Amino acid sequence: MLQDHEKIYLERLRKLSGEKRMEITSELFDTIKEIAKAGIKHQNPQISSKKLAIELTKRLAK
Repeated sequence: MLQDHEKIYLERLRKLSGEKRMEITSELFDTIKEIAKAGIKHQNPQISSKKLAIELTKRLAK
């Protein structure tokens, strides 16, 4: 069952335009990519840019 704050959040999201929801989604995805990249770099400090891109793609495809 949803908490009151979750209901309020969902109501506000539903009131947004499709364009604004897409903008928020894009920003969240960019943040997720940066967090994933940081994790990959932490595990593999010497990773090349090319290998980083490949590993990021693998992780996001899961």
